[in-house]
Amino acid sequence: GGLKLGGTAGATTNNTTISLQAEASPELNYYQNYCIGIYDGDARFNTRVISSSTYANPTVATVSRAFTDKGYTDVPKSGSLYKIGVVNPGFEINDITIIYRAKAIK
Repeated sequence: GGLKLGGTAGATTNNTTISLQAEASPELNYYQNYCIGIYDGDARFNTRVISSSTYANPTVATVSRAFTDKGYTDVPKSGSLYKIGVVNPGFEINDITIIYRAKAIK
């Protein structure tokens, strides 16, 4: 859990992948199922789940849904800042169980 990596994106040419910084793990699918959030630069304000990542340096992550244009284009470019391990914006707690137990009155 928690933040896996923050960094600066490398050159990317489409809205379904992002090239991670050189310090990213080159292990195949190391970032799979983690959320990536772009917080500055092109494609900012996008948060997506990583569906796969390459065994390469730099690592290229493929996201489950295409990045969308939220006023800053939909393609993360060299210089876009990201964090991996952020909370997915679709996350919600919808199954809460509350257990009541009787307590003696003193």
